[in-house]
Amino acid sequence: MILSYRSVGLVLTIIILFSYITHAYLPVVYETGFGGDKWRHIGAEKWLQDGEIYTPSIWGESVRSDVHFGPIALPEALVAGNKTSYASQWSTTIMLSEAIGVDIFWIDLLLVFLLWSLFLPLLLYLFGKIIFETEPPLAPPLSTGWERIGLLFAFLPTLFYTFQSEGAITIPVSFGHLFFFFVLLIWMQYVKTGKRSVLYFAGALSLVFYWGYILNFFMLILIGILSFSWRKLFMERKHWYKFKLKYGFSDQRLAWRDRTIFGLIVIASIFAIPFLEIFQGLSSYASGSLSLIGIVNALADAFGRLSGFIGIIVPPDYIDQGNFLYNQTKESLSRLPLFSYRAVPFIVSMLVWTVVWWAVYRVIRYTRERKTIVLLAVLFVITMLSYFISWSFTSGIHILARRLNETIVFFMILFLGYGIWLFLSEISPSFTKEGARGWLSQIPQSKKILAICFCLAFATTSTYASGPKLQLVTKDELAAAEIVWSAHQNDPQPYCVLANTWPLLGLEAVSGHRITAGNFPVYQEYAQPERVKIFEGMSKTPSQKWIDGAFAVTGSSVCYYMTEAKWVSDAVLNKTVELFGESQRVGLVYIWRVER
Repeated sequence: MILSYRSVGLVLTIIILFSYITHAYLPVVYETGFGGDKWRHIGAEKWLQDGEIYTPSIWGESVRSDVHFGPIALPEALVAGNKTSYASQWSTTIMLSEAIGVDIFWIDLLLVFLLWSLFLPLLLYLFGKIIFETEPPLAPPLSTGWERIGLLFAFLPTLFYTFQSEGAITIPVSFGHLFFFFVLLIWMQYVKTGKRSVLYFAGALSLVFYWGYILNFFMLILIGILSFSWRKLFMERKHWYKFKLKYGFSDQRLAWRDRTIFGLIVIASIFAIPFLEIFQGLSSYASGSLSLIGIVNALADAFGRLSGFIGIIVPPDYIDQGNFLYNQTKESLSRLPLFSYRAVPFIVSMLVWTVVWWAVYRVIRYTRERKTIVLLAVLFVITMLSYFISWSFTSGIHILARRLNETIVFFMILFLGYGIWLFLSEISPSFTKEGARGWLSQIPQSKKILAICFCLAFATTSTYASGPKLQLVTKDELAAAEIVWSAHQNDPQPYCVLANTWPLLGLEAVSGHRITAGNFPVYQEYAQPERVKIFEGMSKTPSQKWIDGAFAVTGSSVCYYMTEAKWVSDAVLNKTVELFGESQRVGLVYIWRVER
């Protein structure tokens, strides 16, 4: 329908409905919602909804915590990650919950699903308008110009696992990126029109994004600098007259000067994200990574990740993707015939990346007169290089580079769509000489469309088949968490709950952030070695010493122990009953209350 004569409005409506259907597989299939981080956010939102202070805070605390930048002291709340990255989502969900009288759980379950499925196709459609509105007419049915390529852009997110999953769950990274794409659209509108009002609007939105999502704030500042420089240096060129008249510069010298200035800005932008990670202590230089062997390994790893040739096993409690297209590529999670073969991710990934980079090459080589899309190609290259420099030459948690996934996928959609458009075009300049018709133009249009439909259908099915298949908070675990919280409120603090990770996430949500991680110590990346060791000990060889260890670590006098049938054998269960008496059972979950 995208490449037919049907109404653009009708096709766009169908694409949006299809977007809702493709994203519905997470909120519909998973009874209690999908993902682990969502429970931490629900807990924080309930805590704030109850009028509690989420530290650090500017007001309400007896002693305000500050951070110092040289002689300047600022409230820690102005730079804390839970304020600069989470505040927008938390405030939105709380406001909606209070306004319409619906529990935060349901707001959290559906918010991004409803917004993403509607607005991402619309934003991509508008990108087609801004970038290709002056596209020369093509052969029917492509003669409607930018409207059809905008529809193609709107459809393509279904191909990428990254957008399949994160467009269906309410977490700050997906909530923030949706608005980030909107501000990016405004910056491209400024590049195209040069209107001062658009510049001020884009700049203001970029600055406000400091409280939206901190990575997107940094990215928008860089995009703003690059967009402003691109517009002034290569499109308006008002400074040329001054330099010619006052200094006698030639056109060639001025062009070389402007390219040098912009090139330096590009280089600085490439290293900005890795530098910020190092500056914030999130990563450090990886020893030996700049040696010849280190560089070769980095290039090989980059190729392997992009192509799916080097597999990645995603941890069972972490939402990520192997190479932007697939959830993971080393161990297939699909039992469907054909899609379980490990060669499929490699073939599909190589095909997609070939089209993407061919389109980028075509943009830089043949379409320099359309300045907006050339700038997008530059931004895409900057983002890719920044991503792989961080992962290849620094070691650490890469918390900023990791969140570039969505930005990279967005650029991939634009250039994959443009590459497909080039394939469908009647004239293919990259394969022509002196205006002769290229070999692509000799292929019947109907066969081209049929081939593209087959490839997109196969690729989309294979990415869906790759995941997600992650652990989650089950209905029984959530009900058990509610029972524990209801009972534990009557016990003296500090609290103590010994359980697996996922029931504790549910408990953090239902308790409104009052019991986090079972009250066991939490280290970097949510590591809890003490709790894990004690829980594993109770699951294998139940003994009073393990519970005594839990009392010692948490400092509590009462501890709740939660386990499930999948973690313990019948013998272990019987031994636990001998130690603590009969349990309270909720479905497959067993609960014991143990006093010191």
